[in-house]
Amino acid sequence: WRNVENIATHNITGFIPAQKQTTSRPKIGLIVPLFLLKIAPKLVLAFLSAAAYSYLLTWKFAAAIMIALAVHESGHVWAMKRLGLRTKGFYFIPFLGGAAISDEEFPSRWSEVYIAMMGPVWGLLLAIATAFVYVLTMEPLFAAVAGWMAVLNLFNMLPINPLDGGRVLKSIAFSLHTKVGLLVLVIGLVATAVLSYYIGLLVFMFLILAGVLEFAFEWRRKNHVRIPAMNSQLAILSVIWYFVVAASLYAIVHSVSYIPEATVAKQLLQ
Repeated sequence: WRNVENIATHNITGFIPAQKQTTSRPKIGLIVPLFLLKIAPKLVLAFLSAAAYSYLLTWKFAAAIMIALAVHESGHVWAMKRLGLRTKGFYFIPFLGGAAISDEEFPSRWSEVYIAMMGPVWGLLLAIATAFVYVLTMEPLFAAVAGWMAVLNLFNMLPINPLDGGRVLKSIAFSLHTKVGLLVLVIGLVATAVLSYYIGLLVFMFLILAGVLEFAFEWRRKNHVRIPAMNSQLAILSVIWYFVVAASLYAIVHSVSYIPEATVAKQLLQ
C-alpha cells in the first residue's frame, strides 16, 4: 500500500490510480535487470495465486479463475491506456483477485466509471465465449467455468467501494455533490462491515481497509482538488450501463444453473 494521497485502492479484481511520477531514462546495460526487477513481482504473485486457487479448488478451476482475473484486469488496463493514462499493468493478489495500477490520477469522474466498467465488460465477454464453447461441446466443465466467471464479475459489481460497482456509484454521487459522495462512501463502509460480520469472508475485511483509505483520500482532497463531474447524460448512461452488464452476468449464471457442475455458482447468489 502506498501513501493514501497517491493511490485509490481497489479490490478483488480492480484498479489503482496514482499520481504521475517522473523517472530518468535507464542506461542500456540496465534495461534487462530493470525489466526482470519489474516483471519478477508479477510472476511471483501469479504463481502464489495459482497455487492458492489450486489448493482450494481443482487445477482446472484454478486455471479458469486465473484466466478470468487476467481478462478482467486487462479490461481495466486497456481502458486506462485508451484514456491516455500510463499504467504498470496488473498484479495478481493471492485469495483476493488482482489490481490494475495506473501511474496517474483519473482525469474525471466519467473516466473512473469507464475504467471501472471495462473490467466487468471484458469479463462478461469471456463468460459468453466460454458458455458458447459449452454449447458447441456440451462439456459440463465449460458451463461451470462460465457460471463462475460470471459470479466473479458480479461480485465486483456490488455497489461498495472499492469494487467496480462501488466506483461507479461513487463517481455518480460525487458528480452530484462532494458531501453526497462522502456519504455514499460511509454507507458503503457500513454495508461492507455488516456483510463481513454475517458472511465472515476475509475479502470483506480487505474491502473495509481499502474503503477507509478511499474515504481518507477523498476527504483530504475535497477542498484542494476538484475532479470534473459527470453531466446528467453521462450519469444516466452510467446507471444504464451498470444494470445492463449486471443483468447480463446474472443471466449467464441462471442459464447454466440447470447443469449439476454449475449449480454452485447459482447457489452463491441465493
